[in-house]
Amino acid sequence: MVEFNDQFFEKRLLNLKETQDSITGLSAWCLQHRESHKVIVGTWLKVLKKVKIEQRLTLFYLANDVIQYSKRKSLQFVESWGTALQKATTLVRDDKVKGKILRLFKIWNERSIYDEVFLSDLCGLLTTTTKKNASAENTEFQPNVMFDKMKNMELLEDNTNEELTFISENPLNLNDIKSLSSIVKERRTSGLDVDSELEDSICHLKKYMLCLKQEVAETS
Repeated sequence: MVEFNDQFFEKRLLNLKETQDSITGLSAWCLQHRESHKVIVGTWLKVLKKVKIEQRLTLFYLANDVIQYSKRKSLQFVESWGTALQKATTLVRDDKVKGKILRLFKIWNERSIYDEVFLSDLCGLLTTTTKKNASAENTEFQPNVMFDKMKNMELLEDNTNEELTFISENPLNLNDIKSLSSIVKERRTSGLDVDSELEDSICHLKKYMLCLKQEVAETS
């Protein structure tokens, strides 16, 4: 098997077409390199931020194909993509694709790909509308304000990514209730103190959600 190359993968994501052959072909490639699941998901999110809205929908179709197969085979892609989906969902609110993204979430719910609470959060992020200042276009351009906002955005994104990294590397996966329950029971049976670790994980998840909301508000 050819060694994983993130630059090669990024190029394939940028050139991905909304056809069954194109999507399933790249999906199979991802599954062949499943040991690099975290890098694959990180690169996917990176490219998602760069491309136009139509291409973002195609990238979601790719994620869907990999995630559903991984769920059937109990592969780690389900958990890894779960940590990126909240941020990714805020990038597909455009009316051109919103309905199709909601359809994916509905399928995931019907097939128990992710738990209902998590999917409810995704739907909330997708359907959240923000008020825009009607007079914004007439406002005089202020470079200092723009640069301050850019710096603030960088700081917010760094904070969000820091929390996302902790969550993705945490063995206590809060996105998978069944798996989490099993791990907690196993550790308690072994006499390990899992309560403080669980509280810490929940705290980081709350921080991530707060950072994400602040980032979304800043870009509105």
